[in-house]
Amino acid sequence: MHLNNYKEILAWPLLLGGVGLIVWTVWDFVDRHGLPGFSVESEPVLKISNEIRSKSLTYKVDEIVAAHLFGEPAKAKQNLDQAPKTKLKLSLLGVLATDNDDYARALIQVQSKKMRTYSVGDIIEGTDAALHKVESQRVILDRKGKFESLGMQRKNLATTAGPSARTFDVPPAPGTGSNRDSTSPIPF
Repeated sequence: MHLNNYKEILAWPLLLGGVGLIVWTVWDFVDRHGLPGFSVESEPVLKISNEIRSKSLTYKVDEIVAAHLFGEPAKAKQNLDQAPKTKLKLSLLGVLATDNDDYARALIQVQSKKMRTYSVGDIIEGTDAALHKVESQRVILDRKGKFESLGMQRKNLATTAGPSARTFDVPPAPGTGSNRDSTSPIPF
């Protein structure tokens, strides 16, 4: 063998291997992605056996309706401003009203039991009502989709204090006159 022939002997397998690698890469790409500009659309074939065809089909209408295939129907919105007063024996003792319902709280007493703090969405203990919204002077309760209001019962401090009530005055800031024009029954 001549020294020049070994180059030809090694070149042919390398050339064929390179061509084979390119063909395999293109084949794999076309198999995964298809050819650009060409689309072969075939309808999926559904084969139903005779065993399935012979069985009678029964539909459970209640389950189909409960599935809400096209979305849930919109509930009629009740005006929260005109929510009637609740007939539940509840007392609203305090509120923390914010724009963010995650932080809003209401202090509610059920009948004459202990008072408890409720967040929006909480069920009021011993009732079928859930706290829906907290406002500055009232809360809105949701009773099975119907809204009711529970107002805060505040006593007028000026009329209930009477003449025997103790009043406190805030001392004036240094270098200024009095910061209060009259005495107040509120101790701050």
